[in-house]
Amino acid sequence: MRNRTIAALSAAAALLAGPILWLTDGGVAEADWVGTAPIHGATVTAGALDLELQEFSWQSASAGAGGSGASTLAAYEASSGEVLTLRQDVSTVVSGDNLAVELALSWPDLPAGASVTWHVEDAIGQTAPARDEAALATRVRLPETPDAAGQWTLVLTVALPPDHPAFGTGDALDLGTLTVQLAQTRSGEGFTQAAPRADGLWSQSAAVRLQVDTARRRATLINSLATSDPTGAAKDASPGDGVCSTGKTTVVGETTKDECTLLAAIQEANAGGIDEVGVDPDFAGGTIAIGNVSNRMSTATVADSAGAYYQITRAGVTVDLANKVHFTTADIYGAGFLIDAANVTIRNMTGSNVGQDLIVITGSGDRALVEKVTFNTTSNYYNENFAVVLGGADGVTLRNNTISGLVDATYASVFVAYSASASTPITNLTITGNTYTGGSGAACGATSTLGCSTPFFGVNPTSGSSSSSTTVLQHVLISGNTVNGFNQGSSSGNRLMNLQNATLDDVEITNNEFRGLRSVSSALIDMTSTTVTDLSITDNVFEATQISSAYDYPLIKLRHQPPMTGENVISGNSFSAHSSNSNGYAVYVRGTSAPAADSVADSMLRIVDNRFDGFGTASPTATVFVEYAGGVKIARNTFGAASGHATSMTNEENTAAGQYQALIDNYSRYGNAMMQTWYPTAATNDGTTVQLTVTAPATATGGGVKASSPVTLDVYWTADATAEVYVGSYDVPTGTSAVLSVPTSGLPAGGNLRVLTHMGAATSQFSRTIAVPAPVAQRSATRPVAEAAPTAEAAPTTAPAEPEAPSPTPHTPSGESAEATSPDESDGQVSAEEPATPSSSAPPTSEDESPASEPAADSPQLPVVDI
Repeated sequence: MRNRTIAALSAAAALLAGPILWLTDGGVAEADWVGTAPIHGATVTAGALDLELQEFSWQSASAGAGGSGASTLAAYEASSGEVLTLRQDVSTVVSGDNLAVELALSWPDLPAGASVTWHVEDAIGQTAPARDEAALATRVRLPETPDAAGQWTLVLTVALPPDHPAFGTGDALDLGTLTVQLAQTRSGEGFTQAAPRADGLWSQSAAVRLQVDTARRRATLINSLATSDPTGAAKDASPGDGVCSTGKTTVVGETTKDECTLLAAIQEANAGGIDEVGVDPDFAGGTIAIGNVSNRMSTATVADSAGAYYQITRAGVTVDLANKVHFTTADIYGAGFLIDAANVTIRNMTGSNVGQDLIVITGSGDRALVEKVTFNTTSNYYNENFAVVLGGADGVTLRNNTISGLVDATYASVFVAYSASASTPITNLTITGNTYTGGSGAACGATSTLGCSTPFFGVNPTSGSSSSSTTVLQHVLISGNTVNGFNQGSSSGNRLMNLQNATLDDVEITNNEFRGLRSVSSALIDMTSTTVTDLSITDNVFEATQISSAYDYPLIKLRHQPPMTGENVISGNSFSAHSSNSNGYAVYVRGTSAPAADSVADSMLRIVDNRFDGFGTASPTATVFVEYAGGVKIARNTFGAASGHATSMTNEENTAAGQYQALIDNYSRYGNAMMQTWYPTAATNDGTTVQLTVTAPATATGGGVKASSPVTLDVYWTADATAEVYVGSYDVPTGTSAVLSVPTSGLPAGGNLRVLTHMGAATSQFSRTIAVPAPVAQRSATRPVAEAAPTAEAAPTTAPAEPEAPSPTPHTPSGESAEATSPDESDGQVSAEEPATPSSSAPPTSEDESPASEPAADSPQLPVVDI
């Protein structure tokens, strides 16, 4: 290695010197800064940074292919959506004191629609990140290996784009240039100045250009509805020869052609003769009577199905039935399609009817795609599940399907996650853009499904609506779906989502519309005994006609076990329930074991920025219930006028355990420590701002804890006794009273104000209300300054009993908790004394006005908080 020396620099300037970079023969990139600099009596020696790209290899698990060198990848005929594993060996040298390095990848010209995740391995196994995969743009910190060479392998999982025009043409697909960057980050004493680059790093890189070939897609077209008998007349005459033919001919339009049945086409595809199964455009289509048990391609029991009529065992096969060919059977035990290979697509199928599961995707069915399939049959009771995904499957997508007419929930779900253990979890499952309509009729039985409602999503259903064992789901997205009329017919006791006993890790339920929901004898989204990490329920519409008053049957039930981990949020949703019915809980949170009494330890759950209306009107319920959960952040939500609430607004909404018909019920000392809220005691209105005096609770009524500063207060406006408008949040760092400057702009006339208190991770119940007073003219300059709130420039005339502190300050809901402004931005100061009377909440005088007299020496002043 060639070294170049950089002169020693002072401590202040050392980090402003850049490395010397060059590429050497063999793909080695070097960056050297050899020198020393004194830092606080010590000496930090700069060093050398080297990177070499070594062996490259690749593998396609679905095709059982692989090779060494970029040239072998370029010769490989890849399929649409195929996933490749790339392994790039690298050698690094990092020498010097107090150095740390990161690896980063850059792939700017990667084809649109492709995705990449990666990690770093050493000789033992994965080393960075410690678990899971890093996104392409994520830098990965390497373990420190000072003054020694490091040998690493970059492992990239590359999903090729599913719809790139190159696929099927036989042309090459240019993957672009992959650049590997080794960047030095310095940390510790003395290394705090900015580095010369905009991203704050010294780095160098080396690159490799990649491409793959694409296979020409071979297609066949179905032109016969012959019965699917795998051993009889409907089978393919010579699987693997590239021709779909039963050995007979048929007339399509005016042309005589080789007869091609759906069975023969799939047999030919499984044997490698074709890649795509379509329908002859001149063929009218119709229904295939697939018969009975003897006509199943597979007779092995998979999930709840005793075999399947069509089994796909070769990767990359696409079946597009053009909504012209479908099948039906009176067999109540077999599945329709069994997907038992990767990168299989089924699309455009309408009217098929089987007795058990329409589509089953095994653990070998990675990246299966089911789209634009319509299932709507009402004639019998045997259609149980639309799509079943088994443990071990990764990257399955179920999208833009339309479903109705499935059986009751005791045996079924629209989408089912089945038999997924910790060793074979279901990962990267996407359920999006689907529409499900429940039955509204009076019958749900052996001859009709007109009154049936089936869970939209369920885990491991057996002979009962609960899960029989733990189902592990990782990285699941349920988005953009629509459910209409659930539990509105004779079948009315079912769960919308049955997640009981599941282990949920990074599950996101977002941007769905669930309308016409009814809860009678079960929770709608049921997470009883569920292990929860990084759960997100956001931006959905939940519209209910009726929610049961029973505590066990809310809209969302989070009865989790053990405590939640990660970041869990219920946010941005619209929850509404018809006011014509008495309705129970919208969100019910309860751990399975009690934390320490009065604990406000963070439960890792946030219920924020939602809109509730019409819940908590049935006794004994509330809109949000919390018990055995520690501190749950409940912030910036609004509660419509139809929400259940306490009958008296002269006290706090929940002053003892178990007061129902409340907006928030912190039940007992084990839910948000039954924390008592601050409350308003006085208000004045100058026409633009209400000066709202708030006071800390003197006692903790009924047990629990008092909310003591520092606290954050959410202020709400209500016409009567709920919380229809969120006004803003105010931080109160010290003291037991404060004056909040609440702007009236945008608020309805009249009404009331009330507050909600946050202390640490915990949230109180709602306070009493205080009427918004009628506006009065600005007080004249002859008013004593003692009645005006202090300004930032004015100090109290008497020395405070304790050191002055920054004024409590408002913040806006830009996140779950906003940063407080600095003291210089505050409009007031904190007095150590509490006010003698609420008169100190009078509005401040104008800057141009001169007070007629000075305040009395014993006149305390409250902190003023503006928003």
